[in-house]
Amino acid sequence: MQLQAYTEYAIQILQYLHAHPQGLRTGTELAEELGISYPTFLALAVKLRRAGLIVSVRGRNGGFSLNKPAKKIRVYDVFLCIEGDLCISRNLKPGRSKSDDKMQQFLKSWQESIIAELSNTTVADLAS
Repeated sequence: MQLQAYTEYAIQILQYLHAHPQGLRTGTELAEELGISYPTFLALAVKLRRAGLIVSVRGRNGGFSLNKPAKKIRVYDVFLCIEGDLCISRNLKPGRSKSDDKMQQFLKSWQESIIAELSNTTVADLAS
Protein backbone atom coordinates (compact mmCIF):
# COMPACT_ATOMS: atom_id res chain seq x y z
CA MET A 1 0.00 0.00 0.00
CA GLN A 2 1.40 3.37 -1.01
CA LEU A 3 -0.01 6.88 -1.06
CA GLN A 4 -0.30 8.45 -4.47
CA ALA A 5 2.13 11.28 -5.10
CA TYR A 6 -0.97 13.45 -5.66
CA THR A 7 -2.04 12.88 -2.05
CA GLU A 8 1.34 14.01 -0.76
CA TYR A 9 1.26 17.04 -3.07
CA ALA A 10 -2.24 17.93 -1.87
CA ILE A 11 -1.08 17.85 1.75
CA GLN A 12 1.94 19.99 0.84
CA ILE A 13 -0.34 22.54 -0.85
CA LEU A 14 -2.46 22.78 2.30
CA GLN A 15 0.64 23.02 4.50
CA TYR A 16 2.01 25.83 2.35
CA LEU A 17 -1.26 27.76 2.51
CA HIS A 18 -1.29 27.25 6.28
CA ALA A 19 2.26 28.56 6.60
CA HIS A 20 1.44 31.61 4.42
CA PRO A 21 -1.98 32.76 5.65
CA GLN A 22 -1.69 36.39 4.60
CA GLY A 23 -3.56 36.93 1.36
CA LEU A 24 -4.08 34.69 -1.63
CA ARG A 25 -1.34 32.60 -3.23
CA THR A 26 -1.25 32.19 -6.99
CA GLY A 27 -1.22 28.80 -8.64
CA THR A 28 2.10 29.63 -10.28
CA GLU A 29 3.62 30.51 -6.91
CA LEU A 30 2.32 27.33 -5.30
CA ALA A 31 3.51 25.09 -8.13
CA GLU A 32 6.97 26.68 -8.16
CA GLU A 33 7.40 26.68 -4.37
CA LEU A 34 6.34 23.05 -4.08
CA GLY A 35 8.22 21.82 -7.14
CA ILE A 36 5.19 20.43 -8.95
CA SER A 37 4.04 21.13 -12.47
CA TYR A 38 1.39 23.79 -12.93
CA PRO A 39 -1.07 21.34 -14.60
CA THR A 40 -0.66 18.95 -11.66
CA PHE A 41 -1.29 21.80 -9.25
CA LEU A 42 -4.44 22.82 -11.13
CA ALA A 43 -5.80 19.26 -11.13
CA LEU A 44 -5.25 19.05 -7.38
CA ALA A 45 -6.67 22.51 -6.75
CA VAL A 46 -9.92 21.52 -8.48
CA LYS A 47 -10.26 18.46 -6.23
CA LEU A 48 -9.33 20.38 -3.07
CA ARG A 49 -11.80 23.15 -3.90
CA ARG A 50 -14.62 20.69 -4.61
CA ALA A 51 -13.91 19.02 -1.26
CA GLY A 52 -14.21 22.42 0.46
CA LEU A 53 -10.61 22.43 1.65
CA ILE A 54 -9.47 25.50 -0.30
CA VAL A 55 -11.09 28.49 -1.94
CA SER A 56 -10.08 30.02 -5.22
CA VAL A 57 -10.59 33.55 -6.44
CA ARG A 58 -10.38 34.25 -10.14
CA GLY A 59 -8.94 37.31 -11.76
CA ARG A 60 -5.90 39.50 -11.71
CA ASN A 61 -5.63 39.56 -7.92
CA GLY A 62 -6.91 36.02 -7.52
CA GLY A 63 -5.36 32.97 -6.01
CA PHE A 64 -5.88 30.28 -3.42
CA SER A 65 -6.26 30.07 0.34
CA LEU A 66 -7.47 27.59 2.92
CA ASN A 67 -11.22 27.40 3.32
CA LYS A 68 -10.90 26.59 7.02
CA PRO A 69 -8.10 26.51 9.57
CA ALA A 70 -5.49 23.77 9.04
CA LYS A 71 -6.25 22.45 12.53
CA LYS A 72 -9.73 21.55 11.23
CA ILE A 73 -8.53 19.78 8.08
CA ARG A 74 -7.94 16.10 8.80
CA VAL A 75 -5.39 14.20 6.75
CA TYR A 76 -8.18 11.70 6.13
CA ASP A 77 -10.21 14.48 4.45
CA VAL A 78 -7.33 14.96 2.01
CA PHE A 79 -6.97 11.21 1.52
CA LEU A 80 -10.67 10.87 0.68
CA CYS A 81 -10.50 13.85 -1.65
CA ILE A 82 -7.62 12.45 -3.70
CA GLU A 83 -7.74 8.68 -3.30
CA GLY A 84 -11.31 7.88 -2.28
CA ASP A 85 -12.29 5.38 0.39
CA LEU A 86 -9.50 3.48 2.07
CA CYS A 87 -9.77 -0.25 1.50
CA ILE A 88 -6.65 -2.30 2.21
CA SER A 89 -8.14 -5.60 1.02
CA ARG A 90 -10.47 -6.45 -1.83
CA ASN A 91 -12.41 -8.61 0.65
CA LEU A 92 -13.24 -5.53 2.73
CA LYS A 93 -14.96 -3.77 -0.15
CA PRO A 94 -18.73 -3.36 0.11
CA GLY A 95 -20.61 -6.29 -1.41
CA ARG A 96 -17.83 -8.80 -0.81
CA SER A 97 -18.31 -11.82 1.38
CA LYS A 98 -18.24 -10.96 5.05
CA SER A 99 -16.06 -13.77 6.28
CA ASP A 100 -15.34 -13.60 9.99
CA ASP A 101 -12.09 -15.52 9.87
CA LYS A 102 -9.08 -14.23 11.80
CA MET A 103 -7.41 -12.81 8.69
CA GLN A 104 -10.46 -10.69 7.83
CA GLN A 105 -10.75 -9.51 11.43
CA PHE A 106 -7.08 -8.55 11.39
CA LEU A 107 -7.38 -6.67 8.09
CA LYS A 108 -10.50 -4.86 9.23
CA SER A 109 -8.81 -3.84 12.48
CA TRP A 110 -5.71 -2.68 10.60
CA GLN A 111 -7.81 -0.61 8.20
CA GLU A 112 -9.74 0.96 11.06
CA SER A 113 -6.45 1.84 12.79
CA ILE A 114 -5.14 3.56 9.68
CA ILE A 115 -8.36 5.52 9.26
CA ALA A 116 -8.29 6.53 12.93
CA GLU A 117 -4.69 7.76 12.64
CA LEU A 118 -5.46 9.73 9.48
CA SER A 119 -8.60 11.15 11.13
CA ASN A 120 -6.76 12.19 14.28
CA THR A 121 -3.99 14.00 12.39
CA THR A 122 -4.57 17.45 10.95
CA VAL A 123 -2.68 19.46 8.37
CA ALA A 124 -1.63 21.78 11.21
CA ASP A 125 -0.16 18.80 13.08
CA LEU A 126 2.04 18.01 10.08
CA ALA A 127 3.07 21.63 9.61
CA SER A 128 4.51 22.12 13.09
